[in-house]
Amino acid sequence: MVNLVLVSHSYTLACGVAELAEQMNHGCQIAIAAGIEEPENAIGTDAVRIMSAIEQVYSPDGVVILMDLGSAILSAETALDLIDPEMAQNVKLCAAPLVEGTMAAVVSASAGASLTEVITEAENALIAKRGQLGTQETSEAQAVSLPSEFAKKFTWTVQNPNGIHARPAAKVIETIAPFSAKVWAEVNQQIVDARSYNQLIQLQIRAQQQVTFYVEGSDAEQALEALRILAENHFGEEVNISAQAENKQFGQPILPEFCVGQAVVFEQNFAKNWQNLTACVSLEQAVVTTQQQLSILAETAQLPDAFRGIFQAHQLLLDEIVEEMQSLLAETDVISACQQQFAELIKQYQSLDDPYLQARSLDLEDLRDRLICNLLNQPIPVPELSENSLLCAKELYPSTLVSLLTKSFKGILLTEGSRYSHTALIAQAAGIPMMVQVNHKFENGSEIRVNWIEGWLV
Repeated sequence: MVNLVLVSHSYTLACGVAELAEQMNHGCQIAIAAGIEEPENAIGTDAVRIMSAIEQVYSPDGVVILMDLGSAILSAETALDLIDPEMAQNVKLCAAPLVEGTMAAVVSASAGASLTEVITEAENALIAKRGQLGTQETSEAQAVSLPSEFAKKFTWTVQNPNGIHARPAAKVIETIAPFSAKVWAEVNQQIVDARSYNQLIQLQIRAQQQVTFYVEGSDAEQALEALRILAENHFGEEVNISAQAENKQFGQPILPEFCVGQAVVFEQNFAKNWQNLTACVSLEQAVVTTQQQLSILAETAQLPDAFRGIFQAHQLLLDEIVEEMQSLLAETDVISACQQQFAELIKQYQSLDDPYLQARSLDLEDLRDRLICNLLNQPIPVPELSENSLLCAKELYPSTLVSLLTKSFKGILLTEGSRYSHTALIAQAAGIPMMVQVNHKFENGSEIRVNWIEGWLV
């Protein structure tokens, strides 16, 4: 089996990527070569560490090295010069982005793919994201041979709340790996190779959509039956069908009908307030600080378990965005580069038709402002609340709400906001009264009467 080595300037980053990859790993060995020894695991890369990692997981089937930034490539190339030449022939550097490439590579390697196939799958890892964001060039589309009229097929209505995302897609590949038959997946007349993690993700299979699997080959019947069993078990996830039928989400907290409270007006540090400012710490240090803060948020005791993954996803998203910022840093300062990179992504999300995905733009604003605060070495703003407070704002970030879960206050009133935002969903699950799209000009300290059930205030 092909094994992997992850090379990063940040030991924390590499551990996070490895931890995520293990969720989809079935036998592939993953070694980490990240940071430098003195001081312990400081930011940097070390060719000797990379050499040791290669030797640790070496297999005649091959080793794929995935790297983050420029100097990691130089260190990896030096490591190849240090190991045995015969061993070096089976070790390849991969140009894939670290996070997406590692996910694609571990799924492909676990399914028994060859060294060349693992590298190809990893290097195509961004195609799925580009397809989702509508930025994929036609020339990038992967050619797929189509099933013949003799192919056996099976159609299933997906009941997983989040559709066929990373883990279910990995389960599909794991299930069909023992069979020699060719397998395709089709949604809305788009057909992809079901053995390709990237192509499955690119289908964007959502809840209640129908997916059809086509199978051809000597063991087609066995492969199709294995897929049928996997689908009936919801692709390895627990799915509460009765709760879906009743349209319930995380239970139904009992909220007060009416309350009287004192307005506490709060304004997030939106990026428009940060023009012409200079970073006080390096981007690398700001990223480390941000990652640590996101880990603390994910572990907040009062945060309902269903939402811990939000901040783990923010950690992965941060790594990708910072990697994509590198080209801007040659032309502008780090604050401006940060704002430009996030602005492009926020615009893409806001242009989507799905209101749930549109609301994810708030998560990007949340992450952007946290990173910029850390670049400026400024504290993350949090409102001061008492038991009689009604938190009033234009918008409220998910991370700000999580930082308030230990406090007691009356509720939240937003002049903008979306009921699909993570802020609204966390508030609902935590039993915090909240109202969005409130047409009212709040004054700090004023008394407000709110009817949460009928949705009015005076």
